[in-house]
Formats: sequence, structure tokens, C-alpha cells
Amino acid sequence: MMMKDLFIRVLDIWISATSGLWRKEPTGRAEAVLAVTSLFLAASCCNEPPAHEEPDEAKPVFDALTREICPTEQDPNPQVTGYLEDPELVETSGIVASWRTPGVLWLHNDSGHPDRIYATGVDGSALARVELTGISMADLEDIAAGPCPGESSPCLWLGDVGDNLRRRDDAAIYVLPEPKIDVTEREQRLEAERIWRFPVSFPGGPVDIEAIVLTPDGESLYMWEKVDEKQARIFRLSAPFTEDKATKVEVVGIMDSPGIDWVEYGLMITGADLHPSGRRLVLRLYTGIFEYELEGGMSPADLADAPMREVARPLNEPQGEAVAYDEAGTGIWTVSEDPDREPGQPLHHYPCPAPP
Repeated sequence: MMMKDLFIRVLDIWISATSGLWRKEPTGRAEAVLAVTSLFLAASCCNEPPAHEEPDEAKPVFDALTREICPTEQDPNPQVTGYLEDPELVETSGIVASWRTPGVLWLHNDSGHPDRIYATGVDGSALARVELTGISMADLEDIAAGPCPGESSPCLWLGDVGDNLRRRDDAAIYVLPEPKIDVTEREQRLEAERIWRFPVSFPGGPVDIEAIVLTPDGESLYMWEKVDEKQARIFRLSAPFTEDKATKVEVVGIMDSPGIDWVEYGLMITGADLHPSGRRLVLRLYTGIFEYELEGGMSPADLADAPMREVARPLNEPQGEAVAYDEAGTGIWTVSEDPDREPGQPLHHYPCPAPP
């Protein structure tokens, strides 16, 4: 029965019942109430959906947790898969494999460069530049991939947290939806569709940060201070992330630097990446790459107690700061800044050996 037909019947009975009510007829009132109740119960079970109403389209879920872990150890002798073709990439300090487009790496420069990020192929090809319109970053130092804030779609998280002089009061994490890249085209020019800004502050005052990772659920961002000392603090920024005021991050751990103490700056942590499974974490120093096992519920805060191994040391890069797992999850990417700001730095890939 259509709703309009039910409504007409209810209206007729109500009019009849009303006249009975004015005449003080109890029987008429009882019959009216019973009839109206019955019809509304019938309407509740027979109600038709509104015309032209379509179900909400489900949001895509980008699940990276299925990426493999290298069952052995990455080859300590890297392969050069190509050279960075974009002439602007001369101080690459961050790299991450795309969650959205196979064969794409996201990179960015250090301070003193335009507010943009770069999509490159695994052969170094210059695929795209993405303008970060409306923001001004002071010292972008690392990049991570993961879910957008409160959403399931993939985002890129940018750490504008570098502070060599330790005097900044405007450190922040910027987040943008990961752009879709056409890997068949070169030199695309894109613009971020949206940018979140989450200002942060540190307990005890400004800190120089060059390494950040995001947990696979997007709920926690971990950061390592860059100090040429035997120990470094680990910080955590936890959801909910706020844009209106600076959130004070918390110190959640202290770890021994795995670097070389007799080399100048050899203990400084300059980059990091968390495996999409959350079970491995790789740290980058000027003097090496080191991978940590996070099993049994361990988090990045527990590196002091996590088993660690060297991936490679020393490195064949003049000023290496960037590190990331590859899209398979088994290999590792690195790339260096150029001390003379010259383009064309090589992409280094540390593959996981194929099983015998």
C-alpha cells in the first residue's frame, strides 16, 4: 500500500473519530485509536524507499598490511635503478613508495626549495610535480604514506619539523590525499586537492627532527630527534590530530644510536620508514641503514629493546638522508642529497634475495 493511500485512510478515520470525541463517545475514541495504530504499524512495514534514492558508495580501503617482509636479509650491495631526472631534486631528504600507484616513488627536497613534492618512477623518471598551494614550509625533512586523517583513502604525511638551530615555534605535520599519477606520462603538473596542517610542539623546547613514520592505522606518528650523540629520544604524536592549536608531542622512548661515533655526524638519525605491516622499521643515518624487528606487539617506541641488524654500512652516498621500503615491502630504497646541489643523484635499491 502506498503511503498516500494510508494517509488518506488515516485522515478519514481521524475525522470520524474526532466528531465522536466531541460527542463524548468512548466507543468511537477506542475504535479510532485502534484503527490509527494499526494503520501506522502497517505503514512502517510497507513503507517504500524514496524515489531515485541510491545507496552510498563505499569508500575505498587501501590495505597495505598484506605487503611481504623479507624472510632473509636485503642484499647489502645496492642496485642503481636509475638517476633522478627532475632537475629540481638536488637535496632529496625524504622518499616513500606510493600506496596508490604501483611503480611510483614520492620524494621531496630539503629546506630552501618550493613547496612541492615529486613523483618519480623507480628508474628515476620525472613523472610529476605536485604544488602544495597555500602553505609555507620552513624545513621539510621526511615523508610517510598511510591513511588520511579519519579516512581510509591514502595520504602523504610531510614532516616540516627540521630545526638545525633549535629555535622554531612553527613545526608542523602536513597531510594531503595522495594524487593519482599516470605512469605513462612525464612531467605532469598537479596541485594538492586538500592539505591538513597539524602544528606540533616539543617538551622542553624546540627539537631538530628528520625522521618520521606513521603507523598503519594512521593513529600515531613517531619522530626521532637528530643529534650526534649516543642516544636519541623518540617522540609520538597521537590522534586525534588538531589543526587549531599546537599539540605537544610526548617522549615515548630513548634509544642507542646504531651509527658510528668516531665519524662526524655519524650518530645522527636522518630518515625512517615503518613497514606497512608494522612489524619492521628501517632507520637511516649518514653512516648506515638499520632494520628493527617489531614483533609481539612492539611499537616504534620500543626500538631500545627490538632486535636490530645492519642492512648496509658504510653507504655509497655523499649525504644520504632518505630511506623507504619498496612497494613489495621486502626491499629498501635510498637516495642522497647532493652536497653541491647538482641534479641526477642515483636511486639505490637493496633487494631481498629470491628464495633458492
